[in-house]
Amino acid sequence: MFLNNLNNLASVATKAASNVTSTVKELANEVMDNEREYKREREENGLGGAAAAAASAGASSTSLPPPPPPLGATPLAPQPLPPPPPVITKASDPVVRAPKPPAPQQGGDQTKLESLKKRIEKDRSRANRQHELLERIRAAKAVKPKREEPPPRPNHAPATATSAAEPEPPRQPPPAAAAPAPPPSLSPPPPPIQGQEELVARLERSLREVTSKLELRERAWRDLSARRDEEVAALRSEAGGLSLANDGLRAELAAERAALADARGRRELEEEEKEEDRERKVRELEERCGALGREKERLQRHLLEIEQDQDDRAAHYETELLAMQSREKETNAALEESMALRAELDSKGYEVLNLQAALAQLTADSELCAKLRLENRALERAEANATEGARAAGEEAKKAGEAARAAEAERDGALRDRERMFRENISLKQENVRLGSALAEAAERIKAGGAGGRDDQDNQMVDRRIVYKLLTTYLERRRWEVMETMGGILGFTDEEKRRVHELATKGIIGTVAGVATAPLSLAGSAIDQAKVDGTDSSLGELWIQFLSDEGSPAEG
Repeated sequence: MFLNNLNNLASVATKAASNVTSTVKELANEVMDNEREYKREREENGLGGAAAAAASAGASSTSLPPPPPPLGATPLAPQPLPPPPPVITKASDPVVRAPKPPAPQQGGDQTKLESLKKRIEKDRSRANRQHELLERIRAAKAVKPKREEPPPRPNHAPATATSAAEPEPPRQPPPAAAAPAPPPSLSPPPPPIQGQEELVARLERSLREVTSKLELRERAWRDLSARRDEEVAALRSEAGGLSLANDGLRAELAAERAALADARGRRELEEEEKEEDRERKVRELEERCGALGREKERLQRHLLEIEQDQDDRAAHYETELLAMQSREKETNAALEESMALRAELDSKGYEVLNLQAALAQLTADSELCAKLRLENRALERAEANATEGARAAGEEAKKAGEAARAAEAERDGALRDRERMFRENISLKQENVRLGSALAEAAERIKAGGAGGRDDQDNQMVDRRIVYKLLTTYLERRRWEVMETMGGILGFTDEEKRRVHELATKGIIGTVAGVATAPLSLAGSAIDQAKVDGTDSSLGELWIQFLSDEGSPAEG
């Protein structure tokens, strides 16, 4: 049961880890998509900057100084040419190549500057998003989630298209651009989860590269703003001495401005649509980030619940372990008790073996009786033959009177021997039957006592009939094995066995052997007449007292 719970807990933890890994993979894919988009834009900007630089170089080499304006014409303030895009180097390059100073030309330098601002803001927002993704990955791969609430995410709103698209007045210098905020400092990463170290290293390298690129672009933008301010100031100083263009040029300029305004309107509309598309993607990404944050909070709560459940299960397992230890102690005690009962059963089996030996002796006696019966029958046949011989030789019997009287005496003796042997045979049969029943009953009692686990008081109960039969057998046969068996049944100690043996050797019990087969009254009187050395009581009184003491627990 404990192993099953541990396996379930391990499966839940594996599922949570797989969910976190899938979230990290999605974030990594998003970062890689942003990185590819950034590289594509950088390549496009690089190609466009090279073309613009070539065009400006050709124009500067072939252009002539402008003619002086006619009298009465309002001089137009020439607009500075857009600078070429800065050369972006890799983060590993130690030297940053400064961009070349732009050549003055007429065109949409304000639009170029605004697009550069948008690109810088976009890069800054991308870097902030990557930093947030890296922080989320670090929080997701932590070993144990903290119970404190996560710090609020910085809200870096991207620059809107309306503020970027508003042109500045052509005759006023643009305001100095504020220094961009430095990227947020990276907190020291927590120990990575096994299997995600390579992904985290790639994300950190990408973040460092984007940060360095963003710093280079901001530095180039500040240089470009400073050069533009200088060019605007120089052009304003030169515009003071210029005159206005004539009416034809003004009309042509108005037409060109109208066409340019129309083209600019279409371009601004396309840019607004693109900006709306970008904002929509940003909102989708923010919603996705919010969903991932909610998923992370849910996973943290689920992990806390799993830890609490694990603590509860550990306490429950400790309680069950203590209960199992107590049950083990009880089992050991029961095992020791069963071993004691088994030893007692073995002793009972030894006693049963002794009884079986006594029964075998009785069986041998019964076979001896059968042999005596056969001899008795042979004697009867001999007697019949002798009777017939006596009848046939009546005359001879008269002559041999002494021989006939001797034969008569022998016949009488044979009859008495036959009657005595017949009685002994009957008594042996009866004794054999009684001992067999007593032995079977004793074996059943011993088996019942060993299998059922009776208490000590029940095990000490002894049937009086068994004791009587064993004692009678011992008095008749004078076999010490019967006394050993009786002592084992009655639980005699070594001292008691030694005392009984001394009494038997002195002949005190032997005095009772002569009256064992007599009636009970005669046997009682003979036992009462036998005295034990050192006491005033007879052996019969001691024996009756012993049987009373042994039978009192059974009656109680």
